[in-house]
This record gives sequence, structure tokens and C-alpha cells, in this order.
Amino acid sequence: DTALKGVAKLFERLERKHWAQGEDRGVLLTVEGTVLLQLNIIAKQKQTLAQTLVRALRESPSAPLKPFLFGMLLSLARVAKCEKHVFDYLQDAVLAHYSCKGPKLPCRSWGALQSAQEGLSFESLVDDMVSRSHEWDITIQGLVDFGKSLVRATGVGARDRVGLLVGGAAGEGNPLLMRIMLGVYILTRAFESHDAVRSDILKQCQQEILNDSDCSIYYIHLLARLCI
Repeated sequence: DTALKGVAKLFERLERKHWAQGEDRGVLLTVEGTVLLQLNIIAKQKQTLAQTLVRALRESPSAPLKPFLFGMLLSLARVAKCEKHVFDYLQDAVLAHYSCKGPKLPCRSWGALQSAQEGLSFESLVDDMVSRSHEWDITIQGLVDFGKSLVRATGVGARDRVGLLVGGAAGEGNPLLMRIMLGVYILTRAFESHDAVRSDILKQCQQEILNDSDCSIYYIHLLARLCI
């Protein structure tokens, strides 16, 4: 809602002000982590909070997704009834972003989402989130779960999937596959940076590959990345 968007903008301004002056990032990141934890606690009591925020973001996008707002959404997604609303919004935003680089695809609130994500590098955003996640520890499991949700996304043809195993470009020109490969990137970065989520990611790889699921090829690709 408006209040949560205001909180996000406040911390975005504080980051620009304090970090431009060369002040210690750790202090502000710790404060932000405490705020994100409190928002998660509030969302458990008021489970329409995420739905209200997502509706507001869809109706009036004004800027690319920034780290604190992304962290806020991941924190809210830790509440089971909030997860779907948050991940649906983020998946649409990712698809809108990659479609700006290739053929346009139909998507809910399409024009607004494309406007909001113009010029955004989701890979850079993920890197930023991973670098903050030790202070924002409430977000790391949400980030991993979001990565899994991207890998589960559908709509990619067999030729593009097989291309991954023979060293083809990872989704170049195909927004749907690029969205899935962002999920692989998220899981790779999280695995490299956090001991706490490694067993979860490896278990997911094992489960999808042994079950020969539709997304097993992406987990094979993930394992290949982790072994390099």
C-alpha cells in the first residue's frame, strides 16, 4: 500500500544520501534488515498486506525495482499466503524486462510493468541482494524460493531446453527462457554465498532430476555451473 511504498522510498533516499558520503554501509543495512524482519512479522498478522502492496505496484509503477523494495517483497513472500501474490508480480516484472530485449509477449498489466522495469538489470539486482543478505537474512530463503519459482515457469520449447545441454546461448532472444535462466542464476549465486541454503538447493536438484520433471534440464544446467 501507500505506506509500504513510502517506507521503501525512505530507505532508498537514505542509501543515496549516506552512501554517497562514504558512510559505513553495515549500519544502515542492519537497520534495514530489522525493518524487513518486522514487516514479515506484521504480514503474518495481516496477510492481505502483500496483496495490497502488489496491487499498488501494478497500478502505479514509477521506477525500476530497487533493492529495498525487492527485499521487502521477498520478506513478505516468506508468509505462505503472501508468496503467490509476490512471486506472480515479480515473475511478470522479469518477463516484461526481458521482453524489452526481444519480441513482445502478452502479460498482465503489460505496459505498466515494462515501464517500471525499463533499464533494469535483474542480474545486478540479484547480486546486490546477495551482497546484502547477510544483514537481511530474512530475505535469503525468499530469494531461493523465488529462484525455484522462476525455474518452474513454463512455455519454453524443447529445442531451447536442449540447447542448454549443448552449450547454446542461455535463452538469448527468448524472454521465457531468459526468465527461467534468471532463476538458475539466483540459485547459483545463493549457493555460492550461503551455507544455510545449499542443502535445500541440492535437494531440489536431486528431486527434479530423479523425477525427470519438465524443469530437470535447468537443474542439470545449475549443477554444471556449480561444478565449474
